[in-house]
Amino acid sequence: MQLIVTNSHFSKMIRSFCIIFSLFCISSNASAKLNIFACESEWAALTKEITKDKANIYIAVKPNQDAHHLQARPSLINRVRKADFLVCNGADLEIGWLDLVIQNSRNNKLTKGNVGHFLAADHVNLLEVPTELDRKHGDVHAAGNPHLHLDPANLLIIAAKLTNNLVLTDPENEAFYQENLKVFSAKLKQKLKLWQKQAEQLAEQKIVVIHKRYIYLIKWLNLNQIATIEKLPGISPSIKHLKEVERKLQGQAGVLALVAPFDNSSYVRWLEDNSKSKIVNLPYSPAENQDIFSFYSEVIAKLISANNL
Repeated sequence: MQLIVTNSHFSKMIRSFCIIFSLFCISSNASAKLNIFACESEWAALTKEITKDKANIYIAVKPNQDAHHLQARPSLINRVRKADFLVCNGADLEIGWLDLVIQNSRNNKLTKGNVGHFLAADHVNLLEVPTELDRKHGDVHAAGNPHLHLDPANLLIIAAKLTNNLVLTDPENEAFYQENLKVFSAKLKQKLKLWQKQAEQLAEQKIVVIHKRYIYLIKWLNLNQIATIEKLPGISPSIKHLKEVERKLQGQAGVLALVAPFDNSSYVRWLEDNSKSKIVNLPYSPAENQDIFSFYSEVIAKLISANNL
């Protein structure tokens, strides 16, 4: 039996195919997720609060790594090449590798000045802005101290700015992102009140740090930093300076030594051997799959627990 296809039948087949193909494309576009490159897990966690299931987020710096010292690996370049959006800390925290990765990726959407390039530090007032840039002051950052996420109040401003850029990148989901921002901001304001109440007992708590990465946490919780192992940021301390730190800590009871996962272990041992300080291993960034709220709650809980020992 011979199948005869008339022009009319052929036209109907073509139209049907076009309709099915169009619906498939619309469905695919509607379900397509943003590919987001996040330098640090704190900014990945914040972005997740806004995008929810509308994005796939890759984190470059693991929670136990120092963002200063990452290498511009080919795998990172490939990730940035495929990304629709980039969210990082800024203030030169990633100065050794980020610009190189973006440049080699040839992804113009993520270059400075474009909506796909978002640096959190560009949107808040930073502490410790230097009046003079000179190596004699150590590894200072021209824009100021970059460890800004350790004051969660900064996230209220940053989240709003981040949402604006996400909307410009993905306008089809504007209402979704704006609603998530509204929910996030309301929850964060409630949490800030709760954390402030919980941390009242920490006011004027004496602390010693290895590197000046906790300055925002100190200001937020009204802690009293009495000594720093690094006299100059990023520079190994002299014997003379360590003797001065030891003198400051002598006879001081209940001092907490705040230690990040990537702090120099030899300095931690020095504190254990030369002071009566309590070592507090604080998370610096959210753990994998940890939400931003539970991260701050964990920081507060660890400080209170150490204070009560």
